[in-house]
Amino acid sequence: MACAVKNTDGWMPCFEVILSTGTTRSCAQLHGELDLSTAPRLERLLDELYRDGYRQITLDMSGLEFLGASALSVFVRFDRTLRAAGGELVLTRPSRMASRILSITGLDATLTIQ
Repeated sequence: MACAVKNTDGWMPCFEVILSTGTTRSCAQLHGELDLSTAPRLERLLDELYRDGYRQITLDMSGLEFLGASALSVFVRFDRTLRAAGGELVLTRPSRMASRILSITGLDATLTIQ
């Protein structure tokens, strides 16, 4: 089911992150549409987690209704950033749609997906 909210710039897709953190690990449950307009929110969150010292970050993708190219760029960038720091970005529980996109783009061979 698609969802949108109205703000001063018009209608925007719904996107929500539920975050749980431990001492060194963080898990973010992603819900809604992750696209050009919402990927910057995820990027800011990942930047903040990285600055706070988290090097093991898991993204639970089971709640995503849409996955756009801008989100893939965020995944690739943070995977590289975390690996360079001895960490890891793990994508878990991708939906059928997300699995297909990751497969078509070849990212299923480069990113850690569980």
